[in-house]
Amino acid sequence: HPDETDPDDQIDLTDKVFASVTGTSVNNFSGQNAAPGNHDFYVINSSNDATKQLLVTGFEGAANATANVSTQGFGVANQSINPTETLQVDFVTGGTVPAGDGAEIQYGSHLDNVMQAGFTINQITPSAPAGRVDIRISAFDVTGNEQGLNFYDGSPTAAAPITSIKLTGTSGVALPITVDGTYDVAGSVDVTVSGLGTGVVTITGLDNVTTVDVTTSSQMDRLTVTGVDSNEGLDITEFHFSAQTT
Repeated sequence: HPDETDPDDQIDLTDKVFASVTGTSVNNFSGQNAAPGNHDFYVINSSNDATKQLLVTGFEGAANATANVSTQGFGVANQSINPTETLQVDFVTGGTVPAGDGAEIQYGSHLDNVMQAGFTINQITPSAPAGRVDIRISAFDVTGNEQGLNFYDGSPTAAAPITSIKLTGTSGVALPITVDGTYDVAGSVDVTVSGLGTGVVTITGLDNVTTVDVTTSSQMDRLTVTGVDSNEGLDITEFHFSAQTT
């Protein structure tokens, strides 16, 4: 017991008091850190925490395709995500092979506690002043950590419901979008958002340069961006996600 008559008496709190600090770290990924050339996959380290990684793959329709990541940005086959093409990014850790054939895909595990992620559209292709692009964004929580060719179809997934979209830049909207609808963009074409509350959201009328941020109601460790425009594609210059830390 403490000695109330001794002002210098000490209390031993060993194994009695525990403290933890919870915060959020933002991890950024650019093509500058990617292995050169076209590959079935890339593993890219975050610029501020090498233990947080992006595993990048591409699809043309339902078929596997090469991804293309370089200083120009992220694309499928070429430097763009064209109509019907999908760029897929998984949030992982423990990958040691920077790029290669699908059979070489390996990493430690998917990351937990990610509920915010996004990317920046830096170009509409073909480039034209009046050009706008339509995209579909899907968010998933992956069960398991399949490696090699099994990565493409071996792990079951659950939809991570997208509850909010934030648009910043040329197609920016003042507040986060939480309800489906058409939203006024000052000095540009209005954007339309549909599918909020599900794991698949479609956004039409996006211009460059615009950053798209996604918030989900449950954790996600995979995000896909699909071109659904009949004419235009898009270039993505960077990805980012926020992870809770303790």
